[in-house]
Amino acid sequence: MTWGEMKINALQRMFAITGSEIVEDDSTRPYLTGMPGAANEALQLLSTAGKFLVKMVEIVQDGAGAGVRRYDLKELAEDFYTVRENQIFFEDGEQYGQTADFMFESWNILVLPAERAGTWRVYYNAYPPPVTQQTADGYEMPLDPEVAVLVPLYMASQLYKEDDIGLATQYRNEFEVAREELRGVEVPATNREFESSSGWW
Repeated sequence: MTWGEMKINALQRMFAITGSEIVEDDSTRPYLTGMPGAANEALQLLSTAGKFLVKMVEIVQDGAGAGVRRYDLKELAEDFYTVRENQIFFEDGEQYGQTADFMFESWNILVLPAERAGTWRVYYNAYPPPVTQQTADGYEMPLDPEVAVLVPLYMASQLYKEDDIGLATQYRNEFEVAREELRGVEVPATNREFESSSGWW
């Protein structure tokens, strides 16, 4: 679903347009102005609901040094939310696969054995990129369809409060029910330590 399609959907729910084209006039302009903020609120709520935007970051070590090295995943990936369960892989030219040679400090500090050379691929759940007033209507939102359809529902629930609080509340309730259903799809990894297979700590 594109950003423009989301805007049209929200405007239709608020009875601001009758067709399938965005109309900017005195009645729709306040809604359109408030849409990026409302959409970003929806994206933040949905990004923690179980259906995630999955990305990957690579960490390369040369094996020099001793002890451990710490990597702040929030610095390596600004959109980092959580590490995916059992989704850290290691490759050194001789072997490749899931690895248990790591641990976490807090929720975002990945700790690796400094003497081990190779590449770690860390798959993580990401926050969706925010939309702004400059976001093009043709921009394809990086969301699964069942997640994308909930964004205009939330937008309407927030922007229509002053016009029809009853309908706005109904939209918000529908949004929350759907968000709860998404929570059952997948549980993100939490702070946990894995037993090392090589005994490096």
